[in-house]
This record gives sequence, C-alpha cells and structure tokens, in this order.
Amino acid sequence: MFHLVEFEGKGGESLLVDGFWIAHQLKIRSSNHYNTLSTIPIPSHSAGDSNILIQPTPIAHPILNHDPLTKSLYQVRYNNDDRSTMSHLLSDQVLDFYEALKEWNKLLSDKKNEYRFPLRPGRVVVFDNWRVLHGRAAFEGHRRLIGAYLNWDDYRSKLKVLHLNEEEILERL
Repeated sequence: MFHLVEFEGKGGESLLVDGFWIAHQLKIRSSNHYNTLSTIPIPSHSAGDSNILIQPTPIAHPILNHDPLTKSLYQVRYNNDDRSTMSHLLSDQVLDFYEALKEWNKLLSDKKNEYRFPLRPGRVVVFDNWRVLHGRAAFEGHRRLIGAYLNWDDYRSKLKVLHLNEEEILERL
C-alpha cells in the first residue's frame, strides 16, 4: 500500500504491471523461457543506504514461483535493481537465463502491458505485491510517500477467524 502524502513538483507518474499477465504471455511465446524463470533462483539484496543491507532468507528465489502442490503460479518476484550477482549459474544456464530475462523485460516494458496514472497527495493505492509490479517515472521536486506491507498469512488468518472466505468478501464489496 502506498499513500502519497506530499508532492510539489512535476512527473512521478505511477506505474503498475500485472506480473501474472506477463508470465502468461511469456509462457505462450516460449515455454522454455517460462521454465527458466520458474526454476533458476535469483539472489537479491536491497542496499543504497550505508546502514541497510537487506537480504531475504532464503536469499535466492525464481522470478516465477509456483505452488508445490497445485503447480499454479502464486508469486512473481522481480526487482531488477535488487538483483545480485548470478555467479551460481552453470555454464549451460547462462545464455538461457539471459535470453529469458531479456524476453521478460521486453514484455514488462511493452506500453500495452502498463497502467500509468498520477498518484495525487491524499490518494492511497493498494495492490497485490505478489502479482503486481510497481514503479514510477522520474520526478522533480519534493515527494513524501508512506508505504506499508500486509502479508497474506495475516489476511487469510483474519478471514478464517471471521469464518469468511474470499468470495464472500468480494460479494460484500
């Protein structure tokens, strides 16, 4: 969830892309690329502040994550700026990985797959971070954004405690 509190300037258009839709397109174009991005783990880290270095545990995940029981896609995990070195790739994986990543990026940056909008002060945008990839255009000026993450386990726990299911919630909206 992002809440834009202050913005005095120009630019900064928000960008959302449906990662499941991109994965679907990739699978249709090349099942090999889809399988590559579903199996090769990508080490990541988040740095930039001298006092912070975040490395998820485990520190490597594929871009496309599937439920081990149903085999259905449940998470798209991709942030190219947080991608770490790929020194774990075997020599026969290098070309496959980078070709698959190139096609993935091509689909992600296709204007037909993007939803762009200005996020105005006072507005909140809520999205499924396991499905929707997000970004923003460059901006000039002052901008203050507050972000929060709500995890799926807490959400589903509350539904169970309230004896509701997701379909009932959607019907109430």
